[in-house]
Amino acid sequence: MGAAANAMVRWTDLPGAVYLNRANTVTSTPVSDSTPMGLLLFFLVVVLIATFGFWDTLAALMGAALLVVLIVLLGVGAAAVAGILALRRLGGG
Repeated sequence: MGAAANAMVRWTDLPGAVYLNRANTVTSTPVSDSTPMGLLLFFLVVVLIATFGFWDTLAALMGAALLVVLIVLLGVGAAAVAGILALRRLGGG
C-alpha cells in the first residue's frame, strides 16, 4: 500500500458532486462567497488611498477598528455592572 492508497478523498472531489449557487440552483462547480467581498474591500481601500492619501486612510481604518473595540469593551463593562447590581439586589453580595 502506497501513499496514494492512504490519501484522503473529500466528498466534493468525487465525480458527480453538486453545489448550490447564490440563486439556489444546482451547479457542478463550487462557489466561493469570499471573493467578491474581498475585491470590494480592496477597491474601497484603493479609492480611499487615492483620495485621502495613505496615512490619512491608515488613521481612519485604525480609528474605525479601535471604535469597534471600544464599543465591545463598553458592552462588556455594562454587562458586568448590571450583573453586580443584580447580585446585590438578590442578596448575593
